Amino acid sequence: MQARYFLVIFLFLSVAVSAQVEIKPGDTIKVATLQAFNVPSVGSVVAANLIKFDHTAELLDANMSKIRDVSGYTQTPRKEDFAKKVSGGRGITVSLVLHDYIENPGTYYIKLTMIATGETGASGRPERYFMIIVDNPTMAAEISLRPSYYFNENEAFSFATLEYSDPNAYSYNITDPAGASIETGKGPIIKLEKILKDINSVGKKIVVKGLYRGKEFSYKDAVTKDIKNSAWEFSVDKPAMQKFNGWNAKEPKEGDAPWYISIDNSFSKQFLFVYMGMTPSGIVVVTPEVRGGVRVTSEPETFANGGSARKSGLFTYVDINVNQEFIDQMQVGDEQAIKLTIQFRTQFGETIKETYYATVIK
Repeated sequence: MQARYFLVIFLFLSVAVSAQVEIKPGDTIKVATLQAFNVPSVGSVVAANLIKFDHTAELLDANMSKIRDVSGYTQTPRKEDFAKKVSGGRGITVSLVLHDYIENPGTYYIKLTMIATGETGASGRPERYFMIIVDNPTMAAEISLRPSYYFNENEAFSFATLEYSDPNAYSYNITDPAGASIETGKGPIIKLEKILKDINSVGKKIVVKGLYRGKEFSYKDAVTKDIKNSAWEFSVDKPAMQKFNGWNAKEPKEGDAPWYISIDNSFSKQFLFVYMGMTPSGIVVVTPEVRGGVRVTSEPETFANGGSARKSGLFTYVDINVNQEFIDQMQVGDEQAIKLTIQFRTQFGETIKETYYATVIK
């Protein structure tokens, strides 16, 4: 006999049809939910000297109540070849391995019944029970998705477990909270770059579902061992708008010192805007896109004559057009308090309206 483990059933003339069934499990198999396993876990069930053979297999709960049939198996020789092998009346040896997987954790039994006739004509229906202990799988690496991400970030993670060895059985589905599918894919690695760079994702909740055999599953966290579900949710937000210029963003109060600027300084006529957000790995920068033009107004009204927007590097510049006649009417040493308002819409549908204050000197 080979060194591998066999459960061998010899059928002789002395085997009675009414032989007692041994309820004690003949094998204990430990697996994870949805993990494929064989019964027996090593080797095969072997029956010798047979001219007829068939079997049934049932999955039972911890109370030995039937849940369903076990339909997966490998038989050697195959059922369709068996009759040819025994056509001369001599019995042959049959090996059998059951294949199954179980979705939920717990203790189960598999009841195997073999319907067999030996070459001497004796028949029997021996039964064998196997205990199946099913636990949740363990995540191979910690999953540390944040509750929110900025537009234009890049994130990827793996939901591979230590027990699920078939890479083709992994898949994922990315949806909105209502369940509408946004993206699907195969394998245990999920790249969120496409979602995070889609402007339509901004302001929304995103749900990522990791699947094995097409099903969500509970798993043990790789670090804490807490039981978690293979679904993760996060929001996609726009970074905060940052502004850079030489003007005062606070309205001056009576008695405040003047905030002087020289209009001859080109920087005094430039207003820089950029979206920026801090993340654990660095800074996310998004250049604002001006939609529908820029509106620039001032008090006095004759100070500014509109404005324009342009991109330079990571920034969007708003250049104000100062009315030259206003400047020409000022004498050297004159000063004038100015209130300036800049307004535009960005690619996120956000309206930016900023008011600045300064005292212009000539």
